[in-house]
Amino acid sequence: MPVCTPAHGRQGMAHAVSVSPETSVALLRDVCVFTAKKFRAIAIANIHLDPGHIECLKTALEEAKKAGASVCWADITKKRWADLLGATFAKGDHAGAFETSLMMAAAPQMVRERERISLAPVDGLMPALKKGAKTFAEAGGEDAYFGAPTAASAEDGEASFEALGEILSVSTMEHLGSKA
Repeated sequence: MPVCTPAHGRQGMAHAVSVSPETSVALLRDVCVFTAKKFRAIAIANIHLDPGHIECLKTALEEAKKAGASVCWADITKKRWADLLGATFAKGDHAGAFETSLMMAAAPQMVRERERISLAPVDGLMPALKKGAKTFAEAGGEDAYFGAPTAASAEDGEASFEALGEILSVSTMEHLGSKA
C-alpha cells in the first residue's frame, strides 16, 4: 500500500494511506541522520515524481544535511538524467511504458498481462501537472496510469534499470568526490 503526502495524486484513492508532508520529511530526515552516523554518505534513489513527494524529499534532505548528514540524491528530475532515461520518462509516465517495463524486468509475475495489453494510451502526467492538476483524476488519469502500458517490454525495463544504476553510481561518485 503506498504511503503518500496529501498533495499526492492518489489522495482519496481507496488503496493509499496519506501522511502529512511534515511526517514524511521528519521520517526521511531522521533515517538519513541516523544512518549517516554509520556510513560515509547516504545515497537516495527515487523514481516517484509527484511534485508533493519531490518537495518533501528536497526538504528532508536539506534538513538532514543541516544536521550533518552526508546525503547524495540522484535527482532524476534534472535534465541531465531525464534525457538519459528517454522521452517516455520525460512525459510523465505513471504505470505506462516506463514503469511497466521496469516491472516486466524486475517482477514479471506482478504484471497483469491481460489488463496491460487492453489499456489505451493516456497523455503523460507532466503537462497536466504543469497546468495545475493536483490529482490523477484532474490530470485525466482516472485509472491512475499515464503513458502507454502496451508499449512496455522487459528489454526496455532492463535498459532503464541500467540507466538508473548509472545515474545513482555517477551521482554518488560525484558526491563522494566533493567530500574527499
